[in-house]
Amino acid sequence: MAIKKNYALPALVALLIAALALAGLSGCKDKEEAEKPPEAPVAAIPAPPEDKPLIWPYTGLPSVDPTAITRRPLSVKIENSEVSRPQMNVSKADIVYETMVEGGETRLNCIYQSEIPQEVGNVRSARLSDVWIVPQYDALFMYSGSNSEVDAGLKRVSIANIGVTYAQGIYYRSSSARAPHNLYLKLGEAYAAAEKRKLATTLDTIKPLAFGEVSETQAALFKPVIGVTIPYANYSTVTWKWDEAKGVWLREQAGKAHKDSVTGEQLSCDTVAVMTAKYTVARMKDPAGNPTYDCTLGGTGKALIFRDGRVIECTWEADANTPPKFTDQNGDPVYLKPGKTWFEVPPTDKPAKILE
Repeated sequence: MAIKKNYALPALVALLIAALALAGLSGCKDKEEAEKPPEAPVAAIPAPPEDKPLIWPYTGLPSVDPTAITRRPLSVKIENSEVSRPQMNVSKADIVYETMVEGGETRLNCIYQSEIPQEVGNVRSARLSDVWIVPQYDALFMYSGSNSEVDAGLKRVSIANIGVTYAQGIYYRSSSARAPHNLYLKLGEAYAAAEKRKLATTLDTIKPLAFGEVSETQAALFKPVIGVTIPYANYSTVTWKWDEAKGVWLREQAGKAHKDSVTGEQLSCDTVAVMTAKYTVARMKDPAGNPTYDCTLGGTGKALIFRDGRVIECTWEADANTPPKFTDQNGDPVYLKPGKTWFEVPPTDKPAKILE
């Protein structure tokens, strides 16, 4: 009788052996994975920072020079009596402050940074208002001299001084007028003069003005106007009128167009900021016996911001080391229009008159 072979048994054994082998391999693999240290998470690669636009700090306009926007501003004291007008290159200043001095005259503090003309003038003596203005911008200061009261104030706040006493080589007298109305300044050499005095010519921290657009909610607080008059004195009254075609404010003084002697064009700006301030009689008098004034440009006060043919009533605020900022009746910031700014600083008893 033939014996039948059982082919199923060896096949079953083979399957069991394969299963055991597979299980052993799996166990070894699990053991290896258990013993293998966890892989460190891959750090996410940060996206490259977006390039911040280069902006001139005192005009709010675009710049193409990352070095120039850090250069220290240049503050120059410019005469503004009738005999001094028209002055040289006042139109090139980023910022101009106009404050009242003795006899009802006004004097200018012109701050240059985005554009440095080779020459400016005519240069006159400092006043107590400069003890406020110059440190607020951490500027290099140029002027023809000062009385003992002003000089003490400038030293008290440690102004970076390249006035005529400290840098005579960059000042010169012109034969076009009689002294003291003929002192001019080689502004293009100011930084070199500062370096000779071991004064910084760039700033690590710039204290810019606040420029921006008018928000939709704030627009309702602005009202259209045709201009503004600041009655410093009958013979030195200042008027700014809106020129719709040019999109700027045009300046008049004593009823005449106030022009630049270099360009021959009427002075203009993009924002007129009227800051009413407290004037107090100072200890010193001028040679004619007129009282001089201390003008307080720190703290808070009433203000008018004129831009785009409109005006808004607001409040100004500043301290000894920071330029003024403005807020509306709701406490929201009021921005200056990018471009040139004139700060008009009348006393509280001579408020500006809006022309409607």
